[in-house]
Amino acid sequence: MTPQQTGNAAVYQAIQIMTDWLGPKAAQILSSNGQLTFSKNAPGGQRTEADVTELYHQPDPLDVLNAIFYNRQIFITHYGRCIGNEIINLTHDARQIRHRYAGLHPGGATTDLEPYDALTVIIRLLSRLEADAAVAQVKDLQAAIATAPPAPPPPAAPTPPPHNIQEATMTTDYSPSLEDVEFADNPEPRCTCVILVDTSGSMGGEPIARMNEALQVFASEIKQDSLTARRVDAAVIAFNHEVQLVTDFTSGLDFTPPPPLHAYGGTRIAAAVLDGLERCEARKEVYRANNIAYFRSFLMVLTDGFPEHDSPEDIAAAAAAVRDAEQQRRAAVRCFALPGADVRQIQSIIPSTHPTVMDPSKLPDALEWLANSMSAVSQSQPGDAVRLPPPDFLDF
Repeated sequence: MTPQQTGNAAVYQAIQIMTDWLGPKAAQILSSNGQLTFSKNAPGGQRTEADVTELYHQPDPLDVLNAIFYNRQIFITHYGRCIGNEIINLTHDARQIRHRYAGLHPGGATTDLEPYDALTVIIRLLSRLEADAAVAQVKDLQAAIATAPPAPPPPAAPTPPPHNIQEATMTTDYSPSLEDVEFADNPEPRCTCVILVDTSGSMGGEPIARMNEALQVFASEIKQDSLTARRVDAAVIAFNHEVQLVTDFTSGLDFTPPPPLHAYGGTRIAAAVLDGLERCEARKEVYRANNIAYFRSFLMVLTDGFPEHDSPEDIAAAAAAVRDAEQQRRAAVRCFALPGADVRQIQSIIPSTHPTVMDPSKLPDALEWLANSMSAVSQSQPGDAVRLPPPDFLDF
């Protein structure tokens, strides 16, 4: 079997493990809340009502997931708003995974997931539903495909001989790096700005839609002032149960919003903050190597969650790194939190500030404020003390 076939087989097994545990659990919750029927797929793609007791006996994966998804208010009430919403978002992702691996659905929010990532979604759903034995079984499947030998690379195409001596000589000429060209064209001092975006499952719906809109606003606003556009180096990091760089440092002149972000999975705030700080310091090494002056870095965290996937060691390391960066004036870290965020736990990671709580509809305003703040910094000189504009959109 190829690694892809092995991964697919693991996902098939995981879906069955999930279904065997989830069917009776869903039936128990539904019946205890007075719900005695559920929406079941019928031939031709129609839905029909079925007795909840069917979920106990050899349930179909899609029937089980639909029973949760279409009765989501019961599960949100049962588990509480925060965990319940995450369960529903993970259930939606699991439905798309089931469609993909059954070959029934070419699209969907998670159809681009590789087998390893598909198993991560299933593990997250089962973990949230406290199915410890099932989680252990799926983790074993995931570990097996993680250690499977990679597919052999395709044979390299032969390199054609040079047409003449001049071409052979040109291949050894010095080629300037992108940094050489970038800093020769624009020797202005730089200000690194990192936007850390929560893309966990609880951000589904309006929050993630507003977040995508906000990134477009930032891309537009940062170009309004020519000096700001030349001095700001912006990056975007998305985090759920994993941390991903979606836009590397790019000058305001060239910054464009990343492709639309999707919400799924858990939350690792501390790991994201650490990653952002490390990337800022690495970027400054590039500046120093090219004799480019730079300002203090600015990191903005946007989240509605809490550090559920961060270990105590991660949280302690992030808090220490933030304190050190603030004290040494290497970086400033701020957080705008959405309703549902655990402000106390966020502050344990970012001790230098109290997170500001705001409605998701204010996200575009928040990133407009960030662009204006970067403009204020850009009008100064490195080392100057700068007072940022007040976030008046919050009615302070």
